[in-house]
Amino acid sequence: MGGSLMVFLKDKENNKTAKVFKTENSEVIRLTKQDTAIFKVKPEYQVIKEVGCRLH
Repeated sequence: MGGSLMVFLKDKENNKTAKVFKTENSEVIRLTKQDTAIFKVKPEYQVIKEVGCRLH
């Protein structure tokens, strides 16, 4: 399901129906209640789209 989930999220992001939070090194998409029903996850769950790592 991973591939289809990412395509689904990309479409959501493009349509501005999902909330996308960007931080310094990662991007998080918060699913809507409708999305969580589709994927059978809890509404408070977030999907981390990509995470970059920097060593100091």
